[in-house]
Amino acid sequence: MGHKIDSTQAVRYSALFPAFEADAMAAMIEREPLGEDNVPDLILMNYKGADFVGHKYGPDSDEMRVTLREMDRQVKRMLSALEAKVGNDYLLAVTADHGMPPEPSSPDRRHLAPSIVDLLHEKFDPEAKQLITSFEPENGQIFGSVRQVADSMAFPNGMAVTPDNSTLIIAESQSKRLTAFDIGVDGNLSNRRVWADLGDGVPDGICIDADNAVWYADVPNKRCVRVREEGDVLQTINFDRGCFACMLGGVNDRTLFVVATEWRGMENVAEVARTRTGQVLTIEAPASGVGWP
Repeated sequence: MGHKIDSTQAVRYSALFPAFEADAMAAMIEREPLGEDNVPDLILMNYKGADFVGHKYGPDSDEMRVTLREMDRQVKRMLSALEAKVGNDYLLAVTADHGMPPEPSSPDRRHLAPSIVDLLHEKFDPEAKQLITSFEPENGQIFGSVRQVADSMAFPNGMAVTPDNSTLIIAESQSKRLTAFDIGVDGNLSNRRVWADLGDGVPDGICIDADNAVWYADVPNKRCVRVREEGDVLQTINFDRGCFACMLGGVNDRTLFVVATEWRGMENVAEVARTRTGQVLTIEAPASGVGWP
C-alpha cells in the first residue's frame, strides 16, 4: 500500500506484525510444559495488530482489512501449535478491549476530544491544571503527574477504596494491620488511622463487602479472614497453602475468589514456580463485594 517500513516501530503499524506475535506464542507453546498435569494451564495473549493499525489508519481502512486477514492466518498457526501439544482439549476465548468510530479525525492519527483533559482538570485540578501532563491521542492514553501522598508504610500491599470513594484502606503486611485514609477531592490523603489491628494476621490482598467488612488474604497463616473495623474477626477460612489475593465476584458478587500457592520463602520462589502449586479457589461469601477494585 505504499507505506514505508523502515523501523521496528513501523512494523507494528502493518500486517507484518502478527507474524512476530505468532512466532513468540508458538515458541512458548512448544517450550512450556502445557498439559502435563491435571491443573489447567492459562495462556494469555494480547494480540495487538488490529489495535495498532486501527488507531493509525481506522477500522474501515484497507490496511485494517489486510491486517485482519493476516491475523486470522496466524491464529490458525498458533492453534495448530497448541493442538500439536495438547490435542483438542482446550477452551479458546477471544475478546476485544474497545471499538472506535469509522472516520479518523486527522489524516494521520485518530484523536479523542481534548475536552476529556479539560473535564478532568475542571473537576480535580481547576486552578493549577497540572493533573494531566501529557496525552497520547492515537490510543487515548492520559498521563498525569505523580506525587507521594503517604509515607512510613510497613510493606504496603493490597489496597481497596470504599464504594463512596471516600476512604482508602491499605494492608500493611509487616505491621499486621489495615490502615485507612480519607481521600480528598484532589486525591490527597488525610486522617491516617488504624482501621483494624490484625494480631498475628499478615494481610496481603484485600477486598471490601457490602457489610463494610474487609477480607484479607494471609500467606504465612494460609487463610483468608473477614474482619470489621477495629479488628473483630467475623470469619476465617483455612487453606493448605498460602493465600496471596482475594476478590469478591461471580453471581451477585457473592463468591470469594482466592489466589493461593505453596510458600517456601523468597529464596525458593523459582522452586515453587516449577512445582506449579498455584490455584484459584472459590467460596460462597456472606455479603456482596463493593468498592474498588
